[in-house]
Amino acid sequence: MARVGKNIKLLRTSRNMTQDDLAELLFVSRQTVSNYETGKSNPDIDMLVKIAAVLKTDPNSLIYGISKPQNRKKEWVRLCVAAGILTVLAAAVLILTPIAKEIGARRFLLTPSMLIGLVLKPCMFLLSGWVIMQAIFLIFGIKPLQQNCIKWIHWAIVGIAAAYFVIIGPFLIQNIYCSIVTYMGHRVHSDLNLGPVWNWLMMRLTIFSSRYSAVFIIAGIFLRATKLQRAAATQTSSREI
Repeated sequence: MARVGKNIKLLRTSRNMTQDDLAELLFVSRQTVSNYETGKSNPDIDMLVKIAAVLKTDPNSLIYGISKPQNRKKEWVRLCVAAGILTVLAAAVLILTPIAKEIGARRFLLTPSMLIGLVLKPCMFLLSGWVIMQAIFLIFGIKPLQQNCIKWIHWAIVGIAAAYFVIIGPFLIQNIYCSIVTYMGHRVHSDLNLGPVWNWLMMRLTIFSSRYSAVFIIAGIFLRATKLQRAAATQTSSREI
């Protein structure tokens, strides 16, 4: 409670109030306010609530100090950068999709379409969810909920995303290699033959990523939301310490 007096004085002066003004609104003497600010005495809980109401703040600000405002400019920059990357990804998908279909029809090469379906589109939809949630937080000033399970949700999404790219990695490497060799007119001698089961799995993932894109958008939303909540929880913990 040693800092309560300093915080009261800081908030009072920031609102251009004198000790007499504050004392009158609290129905106490000026000396009582002075004792609070100098640390000679401390307000009880009820008085702390009254002081917070008069100074238009919350009791936590009187106890822990005024929290530094979030660097909204930095968050807006992140949003703009993410939106720019999202625009590039969307343009790439829009432009490359018909080209990939044409290559598949003429040369029977499905690798370009698979790259779009397995990599570009999931990344685009995942980033779309992130951008949506970031914009909501900044525009409406929504504060995150404090829940113990938040970090587990965040890392579960990160783990699933990592597992997804680990699974499709060997398949994409194999198909890119085979496509390049075939395009150059040589026979394919690949040591990365993953078998029919893996090929079937990759085809299912391609269909899933194209038909159920909302899953990636929702994952992006939760990825951003849980990241913000974790940061807020960390800040709260550091205050209590």
